[in-house]
This record gives sequence, C-alpha cells and structure tokens, in this order.
Amino acid sequence: MKKALSVFLSLLLCCSFLTVAFAGDDDFEIEDGVLIRYNADDDKVVVPGGVTKLGEYCFDNKKMTELVLPDSLEVIDDFALCWCENLKTVTIPKNVRQLGCYVFEGCMALTAINVAEGNRYFKSVDGVLFDKSGEKLIRFPSAKPAASYRIPDAVKTIDDGAFFQSGLTEVIIGDGVETVGSGSFTKSHDLVGITFGKNVKLIGGYVFCACEKLQSVTLPASLEDLGEFVFDYCTGLQTINVEEGNKYFASQDGVLYTKNKNALIKFPEGRSAEGFTLPDTVKTLITGAFTRCDFTSIDLSGVTEIRDFALNECEDLRSVTLGIGLTSVGRGAFIYDTALRDVYYEGSSADWQQIGIGELNDPLNDAQKHFAGGFVFPEAREREVDVLDEGEEIPELDTSAFSFRFGRDGGNMTGMWRYAFGQAFAFDCYFTLITGPRSGEFLINFRTDGTDDAYRFTVEPYSAYRLTYTYGYSSAGYGYTDRETVEWFCENGSSGTEQVSVTGGTLSRGGLSDVTLLRKDDPPPHEHDWGKPTYVWSEDNAAVTATRVCRGDESHVETETVKAVSAVTPAACTEEGKTTYTATFENPAFAAQTKEVVIPATGHDWGEPTYAWSADNATVTATRVCQSDDSHVETETVNTTSAVTAPTCTEEGKTTYTATFENPAFAAQTKEVAIPAAGHDWGEPTYAWSADNATVTATRTCKTDKTHVETETMNTKTAVTAATCTADGKTTYTATFENPAFAAQTKDVAIPATGHDWGEPAYTWSEDNSTVTAARTCKTDPTHTETETVNTTAAAGADKTTYTAVFENPAFAVQTKDVPLQTERQTGDVDGDGSVTSADARLALRASVHLTNEPGDVKEGTDGYQAADYDKNGRVESADARCILRVSVKLDPFG
Repeated sequence: MKKALSVFLSLLLCCSFLTVAFAGDDDFEIEDGVLIRYNADDDKVVVPGGVTKLGEYCFDNKKMTELVLPDSLEVIDDFALCWCENLKTVTIPKNVRQLGCYVFEGCMALTAINVAEGNRYFKSVDGVLFDKSGEKLIRFPSAKPAASYRIPDAVKTIDDGAFFQSGLTEVIIGDGVETVGSGSFTKSHDLVGITFGKNVKLIGGYVFCACEKLQSVTLPASLEDLGEFVFDYCTGLQTINVEEGNKYFASQDGVLYTKNKNALIKFPEGRSAEGFTLPDTVKTLITGAFTRCDFTSIDLSGVTEIRDFALNECEDLRSVTLGIGLTSVGRGAFIYDTALRDVYYEGSSADWQQIGIGELNDPLNDAQKHFAGGFVFPEAREREVDVLDEGEEIPELDTSAFSFRFGRDGGNMTGMWRYAFGQAFAFDCYFTLITGPRSGEFLINFRTDGTDDAYRFTVEPYSAYRLTYTYGYSSAGYGYTDRETVEWFCENGSSGTEQVSVTGGTLSRGGLSDVTLLRKDDPPPHEHDWGKPTYVWSEDNAAVTATRVCRGDESHVETETVKAVSAVTPAACTEEGKTTYTATFENPAFAAQTKEVVIPATGHDWGEPTYAWSADNATVTATRVCQSDDSHVETETVNTTSAVTAPTCTEEGKTTYTATFENPAFAAQTKEVAIPAAGHDWGEPTYAWSADNATVTATRTCKTDKTHVETETMNTKTAVTAATCTADGKTTYTATFENPAFAAQTKDVAIPATGHDWGEPAYTWSEDNSTVTAARTCKTDPTHTETETVNTTAAAGADKTTYTAVFENPAFAVQTKDVPLQTERQTGDVDGDGSVTSADARLALRASVHLTNEPGDVKEGTDGYQAADYDKNGRVESADARCILRVSVKLDPFG
C-alpha cells in the first residue's frame, strides 16, 4: 500500500466473478435472467428482453454512449455500469426495484439519470436520481452541467458515492439531511465550498477524500459521528471549524479534536505545521490525524495511543519524541516517513519492548533509539590495554585498562572486551546484544581463548544493569585453565565506556583470585547510591508503594506506602470517563504519582426501535433513541422489496413488503397489504325440475374457475286452478331460493277441461204438442245447459194422436207422445196428455204462484188447469203441485 486513499479505492474497484456458459445472444452472457457480462463494445447497447438483473461489473469499462434497458429488469447490482466513461444518459426501467452501490462509478460523461414512468421505487428530478420518497439522494451525474447545487430539504440521506467525481464547485446541504454517506464527495476536484444543514448527524468515511480545492469546512453543531479519512488528500485544506454547541467535536485554531480534546482527529493537510504544539490533553491520535503534514520533528510525549496511518506520508519528519505512557502504535502509523532518523523515548529499552507496534512501521523500527530511562549504545570505540608482568600488583584501572568496542551488526549491537595481564594472561570477551523475543532480555555470547559460552540475563527497568558471568584464562607455560567471576554494573542512561577499577588480588602464575570490576565512581560504603525509585499500585489503586534500593548494598531499601486520592470524570454514552488516582509521598525522593483508569463509555441505552412506513410502502424508516441522551438518535431508511400472492375468486391475495436494514439493531420488517378476492364471475344460473315437479335445483358456475359451483335445491309450492267443463285448469309450481342470485321459478302444468257431466235430458212439450224442447244441464256447472226445440210430427190414430220429436243432438232421444182423442182428463193431468208427469207438476207449480194465467178459480175447460186442483178446493195451490209431483214420480197412488 502506498497511500491510504489507494486502499479505499482498491476496495471499491476490485472485481471478481464466476465465468459461466453463454446463453442467448453472442454479445451477452446471461444465466437465469442475470446478465453476467457484455462482451462487445458497441456505441449503442440494447439489453435483451427477459433480463431481470444486471450483475456486478457486467458493463465495466465499456465504451458505449447509449444504453437501453428492458422493462423486464428488476435489479441493478453493485458497480454494474462502473467506468463506462462515454455513457451520457441512462433510463432506469419501470420495474427496477433494487439498485446496488456505486452503480455509476466513473461514468464521467453522465449528464442525466432518468427513471421510467410508473417506477414505484425511484424517481429522477432534473436528471438527479432519488428514491421514490425523495428522502434519499442516490446519485448526482458526474457531468451534469452545474456549478452549484442545493440538496432539497426533503432529503434525509445522501447515499454512498452520491457526488463521486462531480464537477460542482459548491454544495449546500438541506436542513433535512441527517446522513452523508461514505465517499459521497470523493474526488470532486473542483469543490471549493460545502455548507451543512442544521440536522446532519453522521458524516461517513472518505466523504471529502481528494477534494484538493477545499480550503475550509465548518462542521454543524448537530454532528455526532465522523468516519475515517474524511479529509484525506484534501491538500488545500487550511481550517476545520466546528459550530458552537456541538457535543462531540471541537476545533482549536482550525485543528479538529474530540470535544474534550483528548484526541486529535485531523490536522489540515494544506496548513503549515510550523510552530504547532500538541495540547497536553491529547492522548490519542485518530486514524489519519497528521497524514502528509510537513513536520520535521514533533513531540508526542503525552500521547498514549497512535492509531493506524496517523503520521503516514510525513516525508519531512526527521525526529519524534515519544512518552513512556505510549501503549500502541497502529498499522502504518509511520509508513513512508522516509526521513525519520531519531526516536527519543522517555522510557528504557525494556519499556520500549512493551509497546505494541503494528505492521508497516519500518521507518519507526529502523530509526536510532535514544532511551532517556535506559541503556543507550555508545558509538564504536576501542582502547589500548596495558601489559603487566607476573607478580606485579594490579593497578587501579581506567578506561585504558581494556578495550570496549560496539558496532552495528544488522539490527543488533555487537561488542568486545579485551583484558590482558602480561604475557601469561590474556582475556578476550566478545558479545552480541540482541533484542530478545520478550521485553528486557538480551543474549550475550562470550568467547574466551576459543571456548564459547552463552549466558542470558534480564534487564530490570529503572535500575542498574548487573551482568554476572564467568570467564576462563590460560597461563603460558603451565597450560591450565581456571574460572573466575566478574560482576559489571551499568547505570541507566550511561553513555560511552564504563569507568572501572580493580581492587584486591595480584597477578600471579596461579591466576587471578576474587577479581571484581566495579564502577570507578561508586560511593563509599557509608553513603547510599540509591537506584531509581519504583512504584507499585495496589490492585484496587487505593494505595501506592514507593521503593528505592541502594546500588551499593541491596539490603538497604527505602519504602513508603500512601493512600491515593481519586477524582472521577464520569463516562458518557460515546465518551470514556476516567478515575484519576493521585498519590503524594512524604519522602521527597519519591515523586507524586498519578494513574488514570479508563471508565468505558456507557454506550447508548437504546430504546426499542420504531419503524415508520411510507404511504406507498416503498420505504421504511427505522429509528431508535438513546434513553440516556435523547439527542443520540440512530435512523436508517431503506427501500422495501415486494412479493405478490395473487388473489383467487374466494380468497384474498396480498403484497408482502420487506425492509432489511444494514444496522443489525434494526429488525427486518414485513408488512402485508391485502389484495381483495377477485370474486366469482358467475355464469347465468340454470334450473333443473324434478320429474314430479316437487323440487327445483338451481346451479351457477364461475367462469374464472369452473370448479367453483353454487347449487341450491328447494321444494316447490303448488297452487291449483281447477279445470272447468269447457276450460283447462292448471297446477302452478313455485320454487323460491335463499340465494338471491337465483330467481324464483314457476311452472304451470295444465289440468284438462273436465267436460260436461250432463244430467238426464228433460223434454218439454208445448201445450199443443207442436214442439218439444229438449234440455240437459251439466251437473258440474248448472249454468252450462244444452237445449234444442224441434217441431213434432203428428200421426193420427183411431183413438189417439201420436206426436214425434226428433232432435239433431244425439244426446237427446226421440220423443213421442200419444194424445188420446176425447179422453177425460184425470186429476193431475194438467196438460191433458193422458198421464201425470213432472211436466204437470211444473205447470201446477207455475199456476200456484201465478206464473201462468190469472189466479183464481180453475174453471172447467180452461187450459186444463182444473186438473191441477188436486185437492178440489177450487184453487190451484202449491199443495196441489206437490201432490201432482208425488203422483208423477209414483210416490203416491193415482188419485
């Protein structure tokens, strides 16, 4: 990696995909409706119908100027059209519901992104792409001809990369915007001015990366979170200001810090670093804090944490001072700081080993270390040695008594001691100091007269170094080897060759005895040569024990334990607090000690998320509010996907909308919207009568689904219109259904006319027997009568006249009547036909009620009515008629 920006862009543009078999046109690789790759390079490209998805990078680096997408398209995946540098306009079809990130990356000629009418998920306003609700600005075309643009107040989210490589010089962010997505203005090389709305809460990573003309930025009071490398490669940036009232960030002299100034976020890259001093409060350098600054040296002695790439590409940096409290150096923090030569560290070499140093920090690792609290390797040097005769007292030695040489062997330090006494004795000690796998350990290699011995010793921090070893020597002429013990002390911070002296012992042929090398300036035994104090905190930090040990006599120890006083800075949701413990000693040799124990940020006590659906269900906005601080709000608006279950005749369908959020705190949301059942498209009902007309079955069948049938069988009710003699009657059957879709049904069944049930014909003779009237009456209906009057024929005999009547109606029998000649009329024979019949009774009855002739006495010879006076009282009465009738039907004897 050369530059932090290149890391970001390489992540965006890396491309890999699975090769698949061709399907369809030779120019297109299509599999299951997904366009995997377009292989030609025409000016105009028409994507085949049936394609439902554009896969990742499917048009990567194509030279087309015009692209036509089919209505079948539903999904456009990440980077689908990236680096189509000649593409001028594009229209998103009406059925596209999902659009990936960085779809139009590198489309440098793009002037407008249009959306087909009827699309439910996206819209275009003057060539700028939004989601359907207008709350998310997705993409501003790179080549849209405009110098200034105001983001509408309705917009809440600026999508990742929305203004990537735009030609705008000024952008005004509306008051509705809450989130500015990652990389949204990256490489907008002409951008000079940016104005934030009053509700921006989040600015993502790399937002203004490589905006070289941007000189000043003022962050809003509403801002809560800031991503990494926001101002990376803003080489013209002079000041970063923060509006008053911001709870999370602060600016001092144009430099951006956290609110309490315990962390430096960004030193503007376009500003000279001359005269800049890091505030004492700063303990952390945020990622990219001093990237590409022009320091030649910087004092970071108060910093405890240096994060990734914090001083990356500071090409003029020659020296840096680091404090003993430093705990970690992040990945690439000093990468490409090619001029770095010297590191001044307040601790010892052992302390240095405790620092966690990340990878890609070669300039820091290779620089010369200057340990203020520990051993510093002196420059290479060599001294001549004296040669002593045998038996001569060993003199007090100074630096010329031995050779002490250091040199660099790769990354290690090597040295040699040479100590010689006359011709009989010579001692050479070669050693190498190698930084060991654990802090404070060195490997010492000794060679004496060709015999190699290796010893390991440990360096105690803040105390003298004691090296104890044995060495061998040989005496010329005697040919034997003996071993002695030598102790060597090296005080922390010494530089150059140690001053040593030899006391006790003389050189003899038998060798040296009890030879000890000590510091020349060791104090007299009665004075303490105190080592550097050490301080031990109790586990609960309530007390501190200070200790110092006399280097001349380790049995002499001073110690003091005191209680620590604590002061608490409470933690907040997003900021760490701390407990500061302070211990003050009575012994002036012991310095006051402070220790800060971090109280972790409490974190947000998020309430339950709420979810708000747009009116058309195209988007869902999830929101959660911190119950500890209601100004801390997380919100995310996402487009929904939809799946349709079609309705049937009898069952509702539904559209299921699903919203999936990137923030894992927000649960996926689903919403079902009912689609009413289509209802039956019934055909005309049919009706089936039973054979006896006792029931009717109604049936209707759905035209949409013929398995859907409604049927109902009902008993009929009957109404009879009786038949008459001459007219048919009928039986009317009626069926009435409960289902209102079925009409009442009626059916008439004819009852044939009964015909006349004629009674016996009656024959009425005229008084003079010249005519006979035949009559018969229907028994069923007495109003129905048949009559026929015919003239009689008379045949005179000796004693009678026979009258005969012949009728045309065959129902009437031929009638004959014999009328005796001059026969005395018998009583009751009113008509004088020689017999008493019902005709006589009728005549008598008529006379009795004065229907015939005049009332009064019946006179002899007057129309025969005297015969009707049956009781001979001189009057024709009803009693006479009854008597005549009884006689006529033979109920009474003739009288």
